[in-house]
Amino acid sequence: MGVEFAGYFHLGCSDLARTTIFYEKLGLRVMDEGDEGGELLLGDSGGLRVWPLPVSGEGADLRFGEAVVVFYCEDVLSEHKRLIADGAEILSEPSRPYGPWELHLRDPDGLWIMLIERPLEPLKPPLPTEMP
Repeated sequence: MGVEFAGYFHLGCSDLARTTIFYEKLGLRVMDEGDEGGELLLGDSGGLRVWPLPVSGEGADLRFGEAVVVFYCEDVLSEHKRLIADGAEILSEPSRPYGPWELHLRDPDGLWIMLIERPLEPLKPPLPTEMP
């Protein structure tokens, strides 16, 4: 099994507005804003995406300036078993907080890695007749 770079990474930040201004000065632009106003996605035309996540700094899993590199894989549960057998540092058991399976681990130097299971078919919003 292999992984493929998902084209984005999460970045722990202390001030979302300040972080946005910094990356806009580098040439990235706001590509999407979350419904709650606390999330946004910055990117460029080459496919790179930066997803800054505000962190409090107190007891937060993600720290200021820490990056989470995101990869796609075909089967998170199989990767989890294989990585445990290889002695990888697993940060959390596989879960589905946003739909697809994901797994969090660290590389040998402590870099946070997130594996997301790529759906076999592109995700589509539900049709109005399918909604509750």
